[in-house]
Amino acid sequence: MTRALLLLLALSLGVMAGCKKQQRAKDAAPSTTGEAPPPETPPAASSSQPLTPTRLVEKLRGASVVRDDLKKKDYARAVEGLLALRAYAVSQEHRMEHRELSSEVVQALAAAAPTDPNAAKALTAYNVTMYGR
Repeated sequence: MTRALLLLLALSLGVMAGCKKQQRAKDAAPSTTGEAPPPETPPAASSSQPLTPTRLVEKLRGASVVRDDLKKKDYARAVEGLLALRAYAVSQEHRMEHRELSSEVVQALAAAAPTDPNAAKALTAYNVTMYGR
């Protein structure tokens, strides 16, 4: 029964991710009104620091989606994504990343649970899934 629920959860996340990609592709399509795209601003010449990416490469694909859901306070989706990622954490490196991510999620949920009923429900759902009853 648990495997069926996790499979359904993973499939629903896959469908939602596919829909988002299609919407982004439609938004990124050039306009046909004949307007020229706005020129890109050149980087500041006075900056002495090299341009570096703001995020490190994530070890466990999908972890950034869970973190973004936490930032948006979509706690149910964050827990859903975290539980779906559990099946993909097979190597030691992925398991460590999943443990760190689950720690972040649980801490954020525990902090928000006293004031946000959605966070409390998501924390309860996470605890029931992970530890039973």
